[in-house]
Amino acid sequence: MKSLHIKKLVDSSGGNFDYKGLDIDLFVTNTQVYFNNHTEILVKTIEEVIPEHEDITILTEQQYADWADEIKNQPKPPTEIELLENRIAEQDKVIEELMFEIVPSLIGGE
Repeated sequence: MKSLHIKKLVDSSGGNFDYKGLDIDLFVTNTQVYFNNHTEILVKTIEEVIPEHEDITILTEQQYADWADEIKNQPKPPTEIELLENRIAEQDKVIEELMFEIVPSLIGGE
């Protein structure tokens, strides 16, 4: 089994994954570790002959383990839903503050 780092995983059009001639059917299940931007991957494979390619680096087991741990422990960027929820919460707070300013004058309190 070999541990690999593959760079430039997504082709230049941004839509297709390019595994640089590797047979993805020979990837070891649950060993793929994608970088946050999904343009690089760490993976283990049982493929015997690794194609020579400038975007493929063969790693030691320790390098793979250390790097995989580092990637897995990075904080994940907020999802689109989380960003929208935060924005709504901020807007709700502003609306509430405005209500406390405006409502008393509307009911003749100030």
